Amino acid sequence: MTKILINGNWVEESEATKQIKILTKGERKFLSALLKIGEPSTIKRISEEAGMGTVYCYIVSKSVEKKGLAKRFGGRGALFGLTEEGYKAIT
Repeated sequence: MTKILINGNWVEESEATKQIKILTKGERKFLSALLKIGEPSTIKRISEEAGMGTVYCYIVSKSVEKKGLAKRFGGRGALFGLTEEGYKAIT
């Protein structure tokens, strides 16, 4: 089996797949906007900062939340915050 270098350690391909967070362009823009804002924010504010449409930003928010890269707080008009995993994925 193939080994892949991650953070200075050689790991098996199956383990590497678990550790690597592959981000789409939209996910990267969403997380970068949250990082730039620096606090939990609404979809509207994130979409403005990221230069994305609000609906597309909402769709992306579901994806990053599912991956554990952002956390949603509240229901309608919710705030989204960057998690430590999300921070590591884009820095």
